[in-house]
Amino acid sequence: MHSSFDSNMPKGSVIYTYTIGPDSKMRNKECVRSSEGYTKVQLQQVHDMMYRMGKEIRWTPGLEYGAYQEIKYSSAFRFK
Repeated sequence: MHSSFDSNMPKGSVIYTYTIGPDSKMRNKECVRSSEGYTKVQLQQVHDMMYRMGKEIRWTPGLEYGAYQEIKYSSAFRFK
């Protein structure tokens, strides 16, 4: 993941929410918060990485009462 980002990313964090469906696919990716100072190009880099993660990784869906459910997650990306 580290190589996916520009080395000039400002310090701070970006928080994304997404859902993992019963079919193990990532959906509804959305940036809910970012530190000040991020440009649209830098936020697009994070969004592109989330898109690749959704395509390349087979996720484990949530299991509740013996059935797979759609579960909402959030992830923070911190840049130092």
